[in-house]
Amino acid sequence: MSALGASVVRLTDLDDFITPGIACIKPVESAFKPAPDESDSNKVARGTIAIEQDGRYMEVGADGSKTELPKAKITLNDCLACSGCITSAESVLVEMQTYKELEEVLAQNRQNTWPDASATTNEIPSEATTAKQRAVVVSLSPQTCAALAVKYNVTAFEAAERLCGFFKGIGVHRVYDVTLARTLSLIESRNEFFERMAKAEGGVARKSGILPMLASQCPGWVCYAEKTHGDFVLPYISTTKSPQQIMGALAKSHQIEQQYGNNTVTATNTDPVVSMDESDDVSYGNTVIPPCSTPADVYHVCVMPCYDKKLEASRDDFYSDVYKTRDVDCVITTGELSMMLDERGVDFAQLSRCPLDSPLRGAAHQGHVTHRGGGAGGYLEYLFKSYAKSRFGIDDAPIAYESRRNPDLREVKLVVDGDTKLRFAAAYGFKSIQTIMRQMKRNKCTYDYIEIMACPKGCNNGGGQLSPQQGGGAVESGHLALVEKAYVDGQIVEEDPGSNRAVTELYADWQTRAVNVKDMLHTQYHPVEKTIVPQLESW
Repeated sequence: MSALGASVVRLTDLDDFITPGIACIKPVESAFKPAPDESDSNKVARGTIAIEQDGRYMEVGADGSKTELPKAKITLNDCLACSGCITSAESVLVEMQTYKELEEVLAQNRQNTWPDASATTNEIPSEATTAKQRAVVVSLSPQTCAALAVKYNVTAFEAAERLCGFFKGIGVHRVYDVTLARTLSLIESRNEFFERMAKAEGGVARKSGILPMLASQCPGWVCYAEKTHGDFVLPYISTTKSPQQIMGALAKSHQIEQQYGNNTVTATNTDPVVSMDESDDVSYGNTVIPPCSTPADVYHVCVMPCYDKKLEASRDDFYSDVYKTRDVDCVITTGELSMMLDERGVDFAQLSRCPLDSPLRGAAHQGHVTHRGGGAGGYLEYLFKSYAKSRFGIDDAPIAYESRRNPDLREVKLVVDGDTKLRFAAAYGFKSIQTIMRQMKRNKCTYDYIEIMACPKGCNNGGGQLSPQQGGGAVESGHLALVEKAYVDGQIVEEDPGSNRAVTELYADWQTRAVNVKDMLHTQYHPVEKTIVPQLESW
């Protein structure tokens, strides 16, 4: 694979592969220019296209002049807009979605100055303002830290701190742990599940889009659902944003509002927009962040185990038309970060360990916190235990997975006095997903909640993770076991995300400032209509 992530679809786990269809071909739009002497009623397309020896396509005019025709480009939005292929590790050549883009932003920061001190209004960024320095923040996924921990034979916590030291050393202002955003995602998913269960118990039909509630944290699965099953399945998908996108809201919108409110701001205020605490201790690599008056002044990078996270970050739902910026500007995978380190000749063991920052003012990073349930995020276990306690008074309900014929499709039951009160499932990989879809369409799905992930074995086995050869593992199965072990070893298990003091205070702050939590932490989905006529499907 190239350093930019590969210009073709990357195929892995071929036993779990959905064959691409002709519908993934994007029609090329061209601007029609009539000849000067043509009337509106008699416009005819004219012209000749010549192919040069070097492969370029040239439009030949009537006078013999040649004009090079632009190449058709496939962007991330096109990938989300087509109705064609999806695999368990879909990757495309993506403009502005590689570590090279991060390096360019850091290089521009070194050349540019802070925003003009005379700026005193919350203006929409213009060409002039966006050319100034931007606050650069990086959010690390715990799966990435676990994979690099195996590669460099350290703990995931140490890997995170050394990565923090690396990023601070090249000009990044703040480095976050995505786990805080996952805590918010878990809480919102729990609240949404409780609401759906209450509706079902109140007589609302399950098949009306209430149950089963389907997890929404995997963009590969969501993309597949929008393209393939559309209106049928979308009402069942949880509206809670993924941790990546919640982190985007925290790193941009929330931080700006928290520092300046919604009124006039003063760009000369040098109080960091995102800070671990009120100080800037140079010995820990903390640098003063350039003043930020709008979300566009913050450049946010997420390091993720999955290429599909690039697709998610590029969704129009996560783009601000007002500020002309995305919640997440760039996503780089674990593999791309590894290449970035290798290209720079970094000796990982010699990197300074730097404590990670917290996006919440006044709250220090809590250490390497994780949640029960493994690399998929712990949604199934948290919702299961929370509902068992709230509805049936059962503390710490036992989780006993029962595997189906497919080991990536497992179910969990809560039995009270001989009656099954809850049925959850974990469905990883497209084999499992297709089984669930068939059950739902036949009205034979009796699960209340399904934790769905596109990658077999979950996010620790994501398409953007290191291969066994890259990550120091001898064989694939053994390497994954090492990553999963590193993911949980030496970490603090947050038993109840709802009891997190910093998060509780965050919700209180939002309530005080009348922040619309639904807009901040929830999203929507869109069915993708097929644009190719059915006759072409068998072409």
